[in-house]
Amino acid sequence: MKIFNRQEWALLIATAIMAVLMGCDGNGGNNGGTMPSHTHTWGDWVVTTPATCDASGVETRICTQDNSHTEIRATTAISPNTVVKGTLIDNRDGKEYKTIQICRQTWMAEHLNYADPIGAYCFGANTDFASCDKYYDWYTAKMVCPSGYHLPDTSDWYKLFEMVNYDTKALKSKSGWAWNEWNNVTGNGTDDYGFSALPLGMNFSYLGNGGFWWTATEKNGKDAHIAAIVEPSRLMVYSNFINTTDKTSRLSVRCIQDN
Repeated sequence: MKIFNRQEWALLIATAIMAVLMGCDGNGGNNGGTMPSHTHTWGDWVVTTPATCDASGVETRICTQDNSHTEIRATTAISPNTVVKGTLIDNRDGKEYKTIQICRQTWMAEHLNYADPIGAYCFGANTDFASCDKYYDWYTAKMVCPSGYHLPDTSDWYKLFEMVNYDTKALKSKSGWAWNEWNNVTGNGTDDYGFSALPLGMNFSYLGNGGFWWTATEKNGKDAHIAAIVEPSRLMVYSNFINTTDKTSRLSVRCIQDN
């Protein structure tokens, strides 16, 4: 019978632990400790719980060649490859809008352009109300989304920002943004997810420097919360993510699908 010294015992134990932990791809993660009879690539995994679709920000994967092997791993952002693109028809006027589904959220991928006769406004010098880009006060914004959609609240926006790891560049359109003087580069985004955030400003100001959208979340009797994606080198009044402004301000609207 072989007698192991301390170093040999340590090596033996470490080897046993590695054998238990080895997963389908050879990098660990087996849930029950059984060794599969094969090795394969990441492409042989199926994600059963997409990353950050739950509060813990993890995803669950199952091996297609050995369904007894599952793995849970932490992730930082939803892959743009998982985005499902679609369309929405507004039955009120027949307009068609692009949509994107990220995990359990389905967003309009364009600004709402419904000509509400009370609280909608034309942007800038364009006075052709039938065709201009529309902006809304907060009271109108809460009611103007098409059937099956509603004005997102701050938690909806935070969830969107979380799913892209707070990388606003990935949400910004590829054109239309002003020059970034801090980094000496264009302020345009990569639009990885197809959200295509445009810098259409607010109150007919900040064009090219910031995109602002109403949320359904009220701050007080005078103000409401807004979502913002800004170019900080030119716009210091507002910051990225969530801000507040007067309810009578004129902002863009993006609608989110009802659950």
